[in-house]
Order: sequence, then structure tokens, then C-alpha cells
Amino acid sequence: MLRTAAALGASLLLTGCGGEDGPTREAFAREADAVCRPALAQLRAVKKRIDAAAAGADPDVVFARSAALLREGAAISRATLDRIEALEEPSAMRDAVGAWVAANRRQAALTDELAAAFDAQDETRIAQLSGRVDELEDTNNATARGFGMRSCAERVDASPQG
Repeated sequence: MLRTAAALGASLLLTGCGGEDGPTREAFAREADAVCRPALAQLRAVKKRIDAAAAGADPDVVFARSAALLREGAAISRATLDRIEALEEPSAMRDAVGAWVAANRRQAALTDELAAAFDAQDETRIAQLSGRVDELEDTNNATARGFGMRSCAERVDASPQG
């Protein structure tokens, strides 16, 4: 399914956007980025707090704090996706944007599973889920780039781009 979303995004690049209903692809990308920009800053702040928590000496506190912060990040992501879903997208992109939003919601759900693994202090599950979340983020970001988005396509753990 993730590959399908990426393929849809790539096909949109080739088809152009003439004669469609709704905003242009570029206008939609700008509006979505305006939603993603503050959320990205919030998620980066949460990531810094997770990194700080990981430096703690008490493993119980590290696991508990990390779990709470992961849930906070997933909630920020969901709220951002709700706002993006409220935007009008070009009619030719409707299905592709819906698939991208669904894939991002799957990423948030996996982040909640990761938080539960931190609660359980299950290091094997943490490693597995962390890898899956990272892969999904990469795929979702590639799709967003295909839509012409910039802020929505940046990694949370990357340095801010100007």
C-alpha cells in the first residue's frame, strides 16, 4: 500500500494539473506545508525531549518518559493530519492524498505501539517498531515530496532547512 501511495504521487508529477477542480497542486502543497511547518517544529521539540530523557540514569524513568513523549508526538501528527484532511486538494490528487494521509495515520499508530513497547520495556519490540516507523516516515516523506510539499516531507530528526 505504501508503494502504491508513492507511485500515485509520482504519477501526479507526470500528469500535470491543468483543467482540474479545486486548487492547483502547487497551491495545495503550499497550504499543506503551512499546516506542517509548526507541527514539524513541535515534533522536533518532542524529539529533543526524548533525546534528553534517553540520557537519564534511571531506566524506569527513561522508558516511561519516552513512552509519554512518543504518544505526544503521535497526537501532534494526528491533529496535523486532521487539518490537512480539511484542506481542499486538487481533484486529480484526491485519492493519492487520501492514501498518503492514511499511511501517515498508520505511522502514528505504529508510534503508539512503540510507546507501548517502551512502557513494557521490551527492547526487542522497540528496535523492531523503531525501524518500521523510520521506514514509513521515509516513504511518507517521499510521497509528500512528490506532491511538491517541503515541510511535510522533512524528517523530524533532520536539521531544519531554510
